[in-house]
Formats: sequence, structure tokens, C-alpha cells
Amino acid sequence: MSPIPPRLQCRFDIPAFYSEAARVLRPGGTLAVWGYGLNTFDGEPAASEALRALHDDVLGPYWDAKRKLVVDHYRGVYTCDPGGHEPVASKV
Repeated sequence: MSPIPPRLQCRFDIPAFYSEAARVLRPGGTLAVWGYGLNTFDGEPAASEALRALHDDVLGPYWDAKRKLVVDHYRGVYTCDPGGHEPVASKV
């Protein structure tokens, strides 16, 4: 298994990255890509909303466009299926 942290993976040319991963992984190999979500504060909806507002409204215009991959939990990212690229089913 080759783990790739989300801060690195979202910076790549995604189709090229997965094509190369499919090329170098041994048959039956696994490539793990993980991400994270925006934190929330249990029982503190005002604090959670303040953090969301900071993330989206204040800092949002400054995020790299590929940050959306992390925010969207990598929905629609491709697997390394050598027969073609199939969207990954998200487990959110």
C-alpha cells in the first residue's frame, strides 16, 4: 500500500497521477488516499458556524482551486483500475 496524504495528492495533475499509479502498482496493489473534513464542535453550533464562515467566506477566496477535492471528500476522484478510470465510491 502507498499512502498519499491529501495535502500532497490534491496538488497533482489528478489524471496523470492515477495513470502513473496504475502503471507502477503491482497487480492487486492498493493505493490509499485519505482526506479530512472541516472540524465541527459538538454541542457548539455557533462555534462550528464561525469556523465554517472563516473557512468558506473569509479564507475561501484564497484557497487553491484543488482544495475543493478535500472539501468534497475526493468524490469523483479516479481509481487506479488498469482497465480504465472509474469514480471512487465515497465513504463519508
